[in-house]
Amino acid sequence: MTNIEGLIADIKTILALYDLPSSDFSWSEYDSKEDAVEEMQNILESVESGDYSVLRRLRTLLLPTGSIQEISIDSGWAQEYIIIGSRMEKLIDLIMSSSNSN
Repeated sequence: MTNIEGLIADIKTILALYDLPSSDFSWSEYDSKEDAVEEMQNILESVESGDYSVLRRLRTLLLPTGSIQEISIDSGWAQEYIIIGSRMEKLIDLIMSSSNSN
């Protein structure tokens, strides 16, 4: 699996976690679940099409006290998020450094 394929898989996992009935978006920057899903879906579509300019925004969402972490804590999937978020941060760094060197 390439770094991009791995990141795409992790974004899809986040989207699946967003879809859990227990997911709570009240402490995030989003007004609704739909807003959070829409942004993550847009990020996914950009990455799939080779537009990596969205990776800076994704990195911001992954930061401690960023929206994805806030949602994960309030929704009961913080442990899963720690693993996924850490992996996503590494993949973003690898993709960005690779695309900067081209």
